[in-house]
Amino acid sequence: MRIVATVMICWILALTIDGANGMDLTIPSMPEGYHLITADDCGAPDRQPHVFGDGTHTFSAENVPAPESVRSVAWGRTRVIARYESLRANTEYALAITYANEPYNNRIQSLYAGETLLHGPRALPRGGYERTLVRVPSNAITNGRLELTFRLEGQVNVVVSRIELWGPYTVPPVLHLTDISALWKDVEGAVYDGAWEPVGGVEVTLSAANRVLSSTVTDQSGKFRYARSILDNLPRDEALTLVAATRQARAELRLAPEDVWFEPTRYRPVPSRVTGLSSCTRRLDGSWRIRTDDPLRARSSPLNDPGWRLFRVPGQWLQQGIDVPMEHPVSVAREFILPAAWKGKRIILRFDAVHAGTRYYMNGHLIGSSENLFTPVEWDITDHVVRDKPNRLDMEMIVQTESERLSHASGYAFHNLGGIPRAVCLYALPSTYIRALRIRAGLTHAYTRGTLDVDAEISGPATESSEIRVSVPGETGNVHTPLAVGAQSVSMVYPNIRPWTPETPHRYTVLVELLIDGKVQERIERKIGFRSVERSGSQVLVNGRSIKLAGACRHEIDPLTGRADTARWAETDVRLLKEANLNYIRTAHYPPTEEFLDECDRQGIFVEVEAPFCWVGNESYSSLRPILTPTAAMVDYHHMHPSVIIWSLANESAFNPCFEVSNQLVKDLDPTRLTTFNNPDPKRICDIANVHYPKMPFDDYDKDDPRPLLLGEYFFPVCHEQTDVRRNPGLRELWGAGHSEPESAYARTIAADFDWPYMQPGEPPGTWTHIVRSKRVLGGAIWAALDEPFYLPGGKQAGYAWVHGFWGIIDGWRRPKPESWLSRSIFSPVWFPVRHLGIAPGQKELTVPVENRFAFTNLSDLTFEVWHRNRRMTLRCAAEPGQSSALTIPLPPDAAAGEPIVVEPKTATGMSIVSATLWLGPPALGKAQPQAIHRTSGLQRDDAPGWTPTFHATRFDFADLWPERAPFAVLPTGPVHRNQTAKPGACLLTEQSDDFSGDIRMIRDPDGRWKISYDVVRTGPDVYLREIGVRFGLPGQDWVLSWERWSEWGDAPEDTIMRRIGSAKPWRGRHRSSRPESVRPNNAWSLDETEEGTADFRSVKLNVLSASLVGSRGRGIIVHGAADVHVRAAIEGTETGFYLLTRCGIGPQLVRQGERLTGGFVIDIARGR
Repeated sequence: MRIVATVMICWILALTIDGANGMDLTIPSMPEGYHLITADDCGAPDRQPHVFGDGTHTFSAENVPAPESVRSVAWGRTRVIARYESLRANTEYALAITYANEPYNNRIQSLYAGETLLHGPRALPRGGYERTLVRVPSNAITNGRLELTFRLEGQVNVVVSRIELWGPYTVPPVLHLTDISALWKDVEGAVYDGAWEPVGGVEVTLSAANRVLSSTVTDQSGKFRYARSILDNLPRDEALTLVAATRQARAELRLAPEDVWFEPTRYRPVPSRVTGLSSCTRRLDGSWRIRTDDPLRARSSPLNDPGWRLFRVPGQWLQQGIDVPMEHPVSVAREFILPAAWKGKRIILRFDAVHAGTRYYMNGHLIGSSENLFTPVEWDITDHVVRDKPNRLDMEMIVQTESERLSHASGYAFHNLGGIPRAVCLYALPSTYIRALRIRAGLTHAYTRGTLDVDAEISGPATESSEIRVSVPGETGNVHTPLAVGAQSVSMVYPNIRPWTPETPHRYTVLVELLIDGKVQERIERKIGFRSVERSGSQVLVNGRSIKLAGACRHEIDPLTGRADTARWAETDVRLLKEANLNYIRTAHYPPTEEFLDECDRQGIFVEVEAPFCWVGNESYSSLRPILTPTAAMVDYHHMHPSVIIWSLANESAFNPCFEVSNQLVKDLDPTRLTTFNNPDPKRICDIANVHYPKMPFDDYDKDDPRPLLLGEYFFPVCHEQTDVRRNPGLRELWGAGHSEPESAYARTIAADFDWPYMQPGEPPGTWTHIVRSKRVLGGAIWAALDEPFYLPGGKQAGYAWVHGFWGIIDGWRRPKPESWLSRSIFSPVWFPVRHLGIAPGQKELTVPVENRFAFTNLSDLTFEVWHRNRRMTLRCAAEPGQSSALTIPLPPDAAAGEPIVVEPKTATGMSIVSATLWLGPPALGKAQPQAIHRTSGLQRDDAPGWTPTFHATRFDFADLWPERAPFAVLPTGPVHRNQTAKPGACLLTEQSDDFSGDIRMIRDPDGRWKISYDVVRTGPDVYLREIGVRFGLPGQDWVLSWERWSEWGDAPEDTIMRRIGSAKPWRGRHRSSRPESVRPNNAWSLDETEEGTADFRSVKLNVLSASLVGSRGRGIIVHGAADVHVRAAIEGTETGFYLLTRCGIGPQLVRQGERLTGGFVIDIARGR
């Protein structure tokens, strides 16, 4: 004992000295005689009572191989705080801290107790965890309070996995009742001890109003459960009490009624007709009023008071010049007069969406509150309105709510989304009306007959004498059904319907009429489609057919109005995405407008509707109601749309227990569709597995999961390299490189760019073919459909466009970008697997293999327009979905290798599916091309070079997703020592810099062309390069770039940067336009300008056969290639740069120190007039 005491005294003395000097107080082991006082299982919200941070998170087992309790962490942007009370004075404590960290984050953090440093800046283990012991000196505890601060000292943020507080005394045993859930499902929870270890064998009693309902015992994992049926006879305002007890400890927890009872949202159906009214709806969009002072003052001020400003609805207030913090109250109001004909009707106020926590006042009376963000809010205002004079609606709005936190909507958009983003209307109902309506249109098991199930709920004084009539005009099966009080279900079967598919989007009108004493009171009309959705093993079947989803993720976005007033884009967006041969849209990261889904139904495209949750951590059950409420609203709002086949529970969130409940809720509310979660769900609860950005081959991902696998995000465009792609938009063409013939030599070269461990744009050649042939991968959604720029008043900008880049295949103004045309080719449902077709002299016909990648269409339903030379043919072939066939194309006797054939399959309505260029004979790559550009063929060669090239390279820019690498730079970056030696017919340029050293030679060959070669050595450290070649600097800006090149896809549309033959000037007019980019453009995307020229002019032209940069007087440079040279131009101050490149790839090339780089070009230099 004396030895122990001596050790303790020495330790206490050391604590005092070290704490005073701010030294590191870590210790190798826990002191003898110390016991656990309390603990926090960080990352589990219900099990970290002393911890305060910005959220919780769970690392994947792949990144941190450890139990979940270790992988879950509390995190903070700059700090995490833990506070402990009622500690003993003059007592030295100790801490056991567990840290965990991913392999790719270099987290560095320190730990303080008050102002006492417990450990200095230390790097957390990468890809693992560690348990650290530290001493806590007694002077760090004030009035029994210890405050720990984990501080950020390096990258990313602060994390901590577990905190244990130890002391030289014992405490009584403790029980914790936690992880309690009672909404929507069985009552369940868990019992833990003071160390947050589960305790089995504990008796748990459930009571209501001092009456025991049931008793059970925890299992070995500490969990318990009561069947929900024991609550069936309880009143809905009844609270529950849980008690867990052992001989040594007891815990009690009260469950308030709002934690027990949940009623899913059921919207009133807006009628198309109410008897006696010429119109039963009135829009309230347009001019409202807004102010940001005291809400009470706002409600008491007339709307002509100068404190009010105009507010346009639908709209966001920030876009209209009102910039207030999200926690600041905003008042919005308007007046309206009810139509005289609506007298005696029930009046409903409906918002298609409101983006704020809002209190609603009608003529001064509070009628309710809401914080739903992306689904409707409606109020029965019958008892609060007056007739024949103005009614006033006031709304008190605060954006910062729990729903806002869980959706991360404003944070994601990088600006305050507060406002009324969607339509507002009033509508009238009869005194007895249809209170809720559920319509389900499906198919029988044989998929030959349509089924229609209608669930109606009637409210009003004449409910008992009411009946409904359900009909589908043009079909038999009208139903006239007397109603019992409450809800009524009607089921019908239609034998001869045409099923809805995205390829044949047949729709029907269903009429639901409410009758009282045989007279129609209201009529509801809805468009429906008969179709079925089911999972069969690892396949998803629609109408009994296996499907593949070629899609994109879509936000609601308008560059000028933000997330508001986007319904007007619905028809355009669906049309553009279908033109890109996409058959599926994921509505990231919230439910879309009703108008958008109407267009998806009409035009034909599958939809995955996502609930409004983004980057949610390990939420406790306290967040269950805020998660279930908008999820249920989403299902009720959008359940009638045949296009909707999947419900997504959330985006990139932790699959916490709340989402387990929401999955069950969705399946209960709508068993006709499938569920997914846009992140892994470890328990495999959802119908469809989901992952973002896995590596190819996708079949290898989580191979033992038997479910269909959906790539919730993949195939993102060239956008993260913001500097690169701004200077050189032609990089976007590389997004589709190699996909036309994945087994070709060219595709194998492209595929090599994907052999590195970091994320990068695009996918390896053959990715879509891999998905089509996979028995498990359902498909994927390109990130993203649309760019995300938000232009705010005062010239401000916001959005991911300036964080991760302009990532859409369509821009924010709805102009197709290069990726849109590439998508049309890559995802074409009519696929030509062989693009270069063998030919022999005198061959009379050509056999062209064709794959049918449709799910529902036979190729016999199409016509194939074939163009060869100037001859047009119309051909046909037949193949069931998933099968192959062939076209037989007649050839003229003199058909020769190298000639193109264009094949354009069209639907029966004449809609073009794709325009595919095929080639007679093998690829011409590597063969000399005799043709020169026509625009330069008359130029005279100069006998001596007028300009000399310099070596050029650019560093790969991928900084936001690859933070350990240096960003974009043009090399050499520092001083360059050059020496030039010239003589007739030759020029030698030597260069020496900290980046490269070597020489560039120009030698004129006997035919008068100049041969340029570079031979340099990397003198600096290892570097990743994208461009390698030479640069010519030509004076002035009066130059025209012309080209002819090889393209694996053949000819592209004339208004794209990817056309095979073309020319481009630096500017749309004589000079650069002064139009700000925030003004809606009227030109093609290819003609957008920066200081370096139009997108067309400054885009790299890949695989050049011949190209030139020529001035108005005919002087310039002509480049000759064999599809092995790339060129680009750029206005650079008073010069125009002309770049000749031997390399310009989608991925980086690692060039090591001392590595030699060589390459060459053949040019003509025209001296002009």
